[in-house]
Amino acid sequence: MFNYTHEVIINDNKGSFNGKRFGTYDDAAIGVKHLVIERGGDYRKDLIFPRGEGVIFKTPGYNGEYATLTVTAPASLQAGDVLQFTVFVKLLDPAAIAEYAYPNWASFGKPIMVGFTHKTGATFADELIEALKLAIPYNNKFVTVEKDNTDVVLTATMFGLEFTGARLEKLTEGTCDGCTFDKYELVEDGYETTPTVIPFGTGEKLVENYRFPTYGNTHYAHLNGDETPVPGALYTMYSFSYDSPRPGFGGISGVGQKVDAITRHIYWVKSDVVSDFEAALTALGITPTAPSGE
Repeated sequence: MFNYTHEVIINDNKGSFNGKRFGTYDDAAIGVKHLVIERGGDYRKDLIFPRGEGVIFKTPGYNGEYATLTVTAPASLQAGDVLQFTVFVKLLDPAAIAEYAYPNWASFGKPIMVGFTHKTGATFADELIEALKLAIPYNNKFVTVEKDNTDVVLTATMFGLEFTGARLEKLTEGTCDGCTFDKYELVEDGYETTPTVIPFGTGEKLVENYRFPTYGNTHYAHLNGDETPVPGALYTMYSFSYDSPRPGFGGISGVGQKVDAITRHIYWVKSDVVSDFEAALTALGITPTAPSGE
């Protein structure tokens, strides 16, 4: 009947249900256990979907990682070599940020192309870093550059950016029938990269996903202070569907004479409260499980 999703953030286990925010009790009249979550709901075990089984999904949060690219110096360089380094910083789907968009809005990313001449007494790493810093806007450093011994390490500054197509080329002379021309030949590619990891269930990600503080300022039932996501904290997501019969509906009020409401409930539980929350689920008689595919 209803397409409804209820989401709650739990930062502690303090409340008025026996001094706690959540817990269980037995309904002796019908012989069913209940899970009570203050400012969340009062759930009968037998109505947690699918009825009679009661499946609750658990997805732990994790921190993100920025993509990196490590550029090693070529085996042999000579003073006077003219070098060109290129790499494409790609924004992964489904992100669509305007500043990374191509005119057709089908691709998202930024190319970096730098050139420099290898000088006597200079190191490849220092020369490449100097050239890259000139190419990356000082007021929009979407990539940082650092030296690691003789290597150069590029690090994305946003989750969802990855490095692709990195290659180093050297200017050489080509020949044809009776003529010569300049061309770039590949010196090295296939550099070592580490992929980006999009964070899940972090305090910062919850703020981003739920559009705080806009949501809290405008929603008719805005957040209580103790439900605000904590920066730096990790949250575990518990989700389940609740199949509840709707009293008072019947006859011409609903097709088939009976109306059920299947609603979706999501709880973000802070990492230091997870053990208490799962103890309540154990008392209810349900062991949370990972969603299929994980």
